[in-house]
Amino acid sequence: MSGAGKKIFDIPTMLREASVVPSSFDEKSRTAEVIFSTGSRVLRGGFFTEPYWEELSMEVKSVRMDRLNGGAPLLNNHNADSLADVIGVIESATVDGIRGIARIRFSEREDVRPIVKDVQDGIIRNISVGYQVFEYEEVSKKESSGIVGSKDGDEEDGYRTFRAVDWEPMEISLVGIPADAGAQVRQEALKTNKCRVKFNGIGLEIEGMKAKKNRQIEAQLKSVSEEAPIATETLETEGVTTEAELPETDETKTEAIATETAEAAIETTGTAEEFQAKAEMNADAELKRVIEILKVVEDSKLDRSLAKEWVEAKISIDRVRDLAIDELKKRDQEVHTRNVKVTLGDSMQTEKRISAAENAICHRLDSTRFKLSDDGMNFRNMSAIELCKDFLEVGGISTRNMPKMEIAKRALHDSADFPLLLANVANKFLKDAYQAAPQTFMPFTKMVQLADFKERKVVQLGNAPALEKVLENGEFKRGTISEAQEKYSLDTYGKVLGMSRQMIVNDDLSSLSRIPALFGRRARDLESNLVWGIITANAAMGDGIALFHASHGNLSASSDAISVASIGAGRASMRKQIDLDGELINLAPEFLVVPASKETLADQFVSSITPTQGSEVNPFANRLKVLSEPRLDASSLVSWYLFTGVGAVDMVELAHLQGESGPVIETRVGFDVDGMEIKARMDVAAKAIDWRGMYKNPGA
Repeated sequence: MSGAGKKIFDIPTMLREASVVPSSFDEKSRTAEVIFSTGSRVLRGGFFTEPYWEELSMEVKSVRMDRLNGGAPLLNNHNADSLADVIGVIESATVDGIRGIARIRFSEREDVRPIVKDVQDGIIRNISVGYQVFEYEEVSKKESSGIVGSKDGDEEDGYRTFRAVDWEPMEISLVGIPADAGAQVRQEALKTNKCRVKFNGIGLEIEGMKAKKNRQIEAQLKSVSEEAPIATETLETEGVTTEAELPETDETKTEAIATETAEAAIETTGTAEEFQAKAEMNADAELKRVIEILKVVEDSKLDRSLAKEWVEAKISIDRVRDLAIDELKKRDQEVHTRNVKVTLGDSMQTEKRISAAENAICHRLDSTRFKLSDDGMNFRNMSAIELCKDFLEVGGISTRNMPKMEIAKRALHDSADFPLLLANVANKFLKDAYQAAPQTFMPFTKMVQLADFKERKVVQLGNAPALEKVLENGEFKRGTISEAQEKYSLDTYGKVLGMSRQMIVNDDLSSLSRIPALFGRRARDLESNLVWGIITANAAMGDGIALFHASHGNLSASSDAISVASIGAGRASMRKQIDLDGELINLAPEFLVVPASKETLADQFVSSITPTQGSEVNPFANRLKVLSEPRLDASSLVSWYLFTGVGAVDMVELAHLQGESGPVIETRVGFDVDGMEIKARMDVAAKAIDWRGMYKNPGA
C-alpha cells in the first residue's frame, strides 16, 4: 500500500478459537485435522491505536509455517511451563489462501489418554491457536474480507481494520473455554514481539490536516487580536512517525508529502468574526485541494513526490488530473519498452534448460528410445512437483511453504517455461507415434503441402502435342495441351484432452506420452481413412463419372477371382489407357491391392513356384507387390485392385497445411480442465486426381 506510514510496536502473542475437522479423528494413529484459522476479522484491544478489527492474511507468502511444520507442540490450555503440558505434536500444516489446516497427533502417555478419549467422545471440543504478528497493514473497508457472522451496523462502527500480512502460528492448544476475540496469553507468561504497523497514508494525512486546520485558524485569530503578522505553519501528518529502527524509504516520507499548505491569503483587517469566517473558508478550500490531489496520486499509483510538487505549485485539481493522465501515458510507454527488451543470453539459457528437462522426462517415460544427455542428468531424479518448483524458483517465484496443489497451479499459470516443457515432451511422443503407425497407401499416393485453406484446383495435363514434319521454308505450327481438373480443400480435425493438476501432484507424467501417442496413432489412422475412403466410396470425379467406371476403362465387366487371366485382363486395360488427347499412356501395374481376407491368396499368387509345364507359369510372380488393407473388408471381402506406382501418374493426393506435415500439439492452461489442456490438430485432405493408374475387379 503506497503512501503509508510505519511504526514499530510491541505486540503480545494473540489467541484465536480454532476447530477440529468433523470426523477427522483417527483412533489408530491418534491423529486429527484442525482448522487453525480462516483469517476472519476479530475485534482487538488498542495495542497501538484505538480498538481495531484484525484480519489474518491466509496467503502462502504471509504465514510463517516453519514452526508448525517443524513439530510445534500441542499444548494443554496454552501452558508451556512443564513437559507434562505437551500433550501432542503438530505433524504438518498448510495454508491455501483461504484457511489453515494442521494435522495433530496425540501422545501415547497414560496421562494423555483420558484427554484423547474426551476428544473422541466430543467432550473436549474447544481448540485455540496462539500466534505472533510481525507486520500489520491497514486496509480500507472495501479491501477488508468482512466479519464472519457480523450484524448490520458493524461496518459503520468506525473502527479501522488492520490485516496481518506477516504472522506465525506458534502452538495449538486444547482448552476448556475457547479464547475470546481479544484474548492473549496469560499475563505471567506474557512475551511480546516487535511488530511493524503500516498505516493507511491518506487516512492519517487527512486526519492530521483537519487537526492542523483548527490550529491554523486559532493561530491566525491570535495574530489578528495581537495585530501581529499572520504566521504560517507547515501542515503535518499526526499519528505517523518514522521509527529509528526502519530505514528511510519513499514510503516513510509520508509526512513530507502534502504536509505543507500555502499561506492563506487572508486579510488582517476587519472583526475577529469576519476574519474567522474567511480563515475557515480558505483553510477548507486548501484542505479539499490537497485531499483531492492525494487521492488522484493514490488512485493512479503515481510517485507520491508528484503530490508534494503539485501541492506546492498551487496547481488546481482539474490541471492535476490532466497531469496524472500524462504521467500514466509516459509510464505505459516505459513499461512497453521495457517488456519488449530481450537478452539473447537469457533466451539461449532458457531454451537449454527446457531442452535438458525435456530430455530427462522423455528418458524417464521411455528409456529405450530416449538416451539421457549430460544436461538431462541435472533433472533425472526430479518428480513433477520438483520440476514445477525448479521452474518457479528460476522465474523468481518462491515456493517456500507452498502446498503441492498450489505449486502445480502456479507452475501452469505463472511460468511460461513449464507449460512449454510439457508441450515439447508431448510433441515428441506425438511425432514418434505418428511416424510409427502403419500405412499401406503410400506407394500410390502423392504427398503435397498447401499454403492455405483455399480450394485447390489440380490440372490433369494431356501429353505434349505430336511433333509434325516441317517442310523446307515451312512454318512451325503451334500446339496446345489438353487439360481437366479436380478440386478440393483442406479440412481441420482435432480433439482436446486435459492434464489435471492432480496428475502433476501425483507425479503421473505418463499422460505426456500416452495421450500424445494416442493422438499420433489416430492422426495416422485418419489419413488412411481418408485415402481408402476414396477407393471404397467410388465417388464421382471432376467429369461427373465414378472413379471406377467402364467409361474410365478401369472397372472389370466381370467378377473374377485372382488368377493369371483376370490379372492379365487388368494389366491390358491399364496398358490401353489414353490421355486427354487420346494418346496411349502404356501404364503397367506394380501393386496388387486386396482386403485382409484375400491377403494369403494374393501372397500365394505372386510367389515364385517352379512350374512343371508351360501352362503353369505365372508371369506375375515376383513382379507384383501385395498391399493388404483391412479397411477394404468393410466394403467388400472379395474385390481386388491393381495400382501403378506414384511416379507414373498422379492418382491420389494427400495434402497437409504447409509447414505441418502431420498432427500438431497445442497446449494452454485449462478453463474446463483444472490443469493443462492438450489439443491435437491436423489440417489434411485427400482427393483422387486421376483414374488411369488404378483398376478394380469386383472379385469372386
